Formats: sequence, C-alpha cells, structure tokens
Amino acid sequence: MGDKIAFTVVKDEAPFLLEWVAFQRMIGFDTVIVYSNNSTDDTDRLLAALAAEGLVEHHIHDPAESAPQGHAAWMLRRSGRVKAGDWIMLSDPDEFLNIKFGSRRLDDLLGLLEQKQGILVPWRLFGDAGQARFSGRSIDPVYCRAAADQNPRNRVVKTLLRYGPEVDFLGVLTPKMTADYWSNGRPFVSAKLTDIDPELPIYAKWREQGQIAAFEPQDTSYEQVQMNHYFTRSRACFAMKHRRGVGGMAPQKAETDREGYKDEHYATANCNDVEDRSILALKPSLDEMLASFRAVPAIGMIQNKIEQSFQLYETDYLSGVVDHDNAW
Repeated sequence: MGDKIAFTVVKDEAPFLLEWVAFQRMIGFDTVIVYSNNSTDDTDRLLAALAAEGLVEHHIHDPAESAPQGHAAWMLRRSGRVKAGDWIMLSDPDEFLNIKFGSRRLDDLLGLLEQKQGILVPWRLFGDAGQARFSGRSIDPVYCRAAADQNPRNRVVKTLLRYGPEVDFLGVLTPKMTADYWSNGRPFVSAKLTDIDPELPIYAKWREQGQIAAFEPQDTSYEQVQMNHYFTRSRACFAMKHRRGVGGMAPQKAETDREGYKDEHYATANCNDVEDRSILALKPSLDEMLASFRAVPAIGMIQNKIEQSFQLYETDYLSGVVDHDNAW
C-alpha cells in the first residue's frame, strides 16, 4: 500500500488547524499536506511549526485569479508528490472522517477497499447545539447535534481515492476520472460499502461532466462511515467563512460565493435536528495526540496565542465591535 494522504487547502483557519491535523494523524493518515494562501492570521506560523516537527508538509501558494482549492490540487499533481497507489482525501478543517466500525481507523476502511478505486463519503452537517461561543474543539461533547438523515445537504460527498493514471484531476468533492477509467476501472463504492452503479443518473453525469456534488439518494447511508462537517460551530466561526469566501471558487466570484455565509443564513445552515455522538469514541485518543503536539514548545506557544486571539475576537463579535463583514 502507498502513502495515506490527508490534503487540505486553507486560508485564515488558525483556530481549527491543530485539532484537524491531529485527527488525521490519529486515525491513520501518515502524511498531511496543507496548501495555504493569503492568510492574515497565524495559520502559516502554526503550519511552519508543525512542518518543523514532520507533522505536516506545508506549501504556501498564490492562486491569483484561480480557485484556491483547484489551484492547490493542480500544484500538488504537478509536483509529483502523490504517486500511483497512494490513497488521498481532500477535506477542509471543519470536516472529520468518521469511520464507525472496527477500531474506527483508516486502515479498517481501506481493508474493505483493496479492489476498489475509492469511496464516496457523505457529509453529516453539525450545528452549534445552542452554543453561543466556540468551545475550542470540534470533536467535543457539546457539538453532538446534527442534520437529520433526510436533509438534502447531507448528500454532498467527499472522496477517499486511490490515486493513479486514471485520475485526471483531484476535484474538491469528487475526482475527474479519465474516459478509459469508466470502461475499465475499479469501482467506487458508496457509504453503504457497495459498488455504485455508473449508469444511474447522477453517476452518469459524473462520467459525462467530470464531477458531481452528491450521491444518488439510494446510496446515502450513515451507518458505516460519514464526514462529520462542523459547518457552524458558532456565529463568530460562521462569520469567518463569510470573510474567507468559498475555496472552490475563483476570486472574481467572491461576493456571490460568500452570499451563503451571511448572518441571515445562519439559521438555515445551523442543523441541530438529531443527536450524533458517534465520533466521541475517538476523543480520548485525539486528546492524547493533541497533548503531544502542544508539548512541543513552538507549537504550544503559537496555539495558545491563536486561542487567546480567537476568544478576544469572538467577544468583540458578540458585542458588535466586529461585524459580520470584518470577522477575524
């Protein structure tokens, strides 16, 4: 088996990065690759400290007029860093792969994918659970309220992928596969761990247009695996998304991209319909991993500063000193 790579593209994500990196390493990704662009907070300082310890591979890139995530995916592909046979997953710092069987580690899932091209993993959106302030952690008992199964937002997919020449491009949600792949390639599986049917309408669209954003409804399941997506956390966290915009879109579309993160859309985005505590089984192991990271003086010092700065920002945001358009 090749490398197991967690890949993310970030801008001004400092309050959330340490937990996300620790989680990826804890569940079994042996490599964490982070591309950052135009950050004005301590994102790059923290990543530099993590890179100095061999915990991430950090690259600063300038997407200019390109979509940041697409540009970083192109840079990564051009670098030759990802080899045929490697497993790779592109996710954001508010997304955590939640494997619900075996020891709940990546190898448990990969053991079922030996003859497969990859797996399409559904989002499960988590809300703020009534919290006015961010607790400082996403995987926290206070954040156990989520969107109901039937919420259409949950059908958005992220892909854990076996890399090779059949991959034409690493997409944000799904990869673009070569024409030859659709005739001769290994199957992808759904969250039900069964092969998808490429003739079904949504998957036919994937074949014809290169990417898709969602499952066929019949393939959606949360029993075996899901992507916990901590979409809101708090109003102040949500405001940070508005300021950053959408990483999958080019800068010239920034205002349109950010529309969905305006304060008036918070209630719609804040899904607290059902309880889901499944990922908390991993919290003790994650706590240990985070403690080991913070024990490194450079990492601990920067992380303490990040947390203090965020607490001050959130206080200002809640008191109206900082508005939604000028968050963080």
